[in-house]
Amino acid sequence: MGLLNRLAGDEEPKLPIHQFTAMMAVYMRGWVTAAQAEERLGLSAAEAQTLANWIGKIPGQFTRQEIDDLLILLEGDVLDENGQPTGQKMLSKAEVATIIGS
Repeated sequence: MGLLNRLAGDEEPKLPIHQFTAMMAVYMRGWVTAAQAEERLGLSAAEAQTLANWIGKIPGQFTRQEIDDLLILLEGDVLDENGQPTGQKMLSKAEVATIIGS
C-alpha cells in the first residue's frame, strides 16, 4: 500500500492528493507521458504500477473525480460533535484499497 500510505500522509514524502489527481488528469489527456507523471510525482516502481492499475479502471469502473473523492476522504479526519478532528480517517486505507481494488 505504498501509494496509499503516501497519499494518506503515513509515509514520507507525503503526496498531496490534489496534485496527484491533477497529474492523473493531465496524463489521461495525453499532455504528459506515464514516465513524466511518475517522475514528477516521485513514484517508486511499485507506486507507478498502482497508479497504472487505477488509471486502467478509468473510465469504466471509476471517474477521476470519484478517485479524487475517495482520496480526499482518506486524508480527512472524522469530526466530533464540536467540529474537532478525532484522529480517525473518514475512509481507511483498507476501505479505499477495497473500493479501488489496488
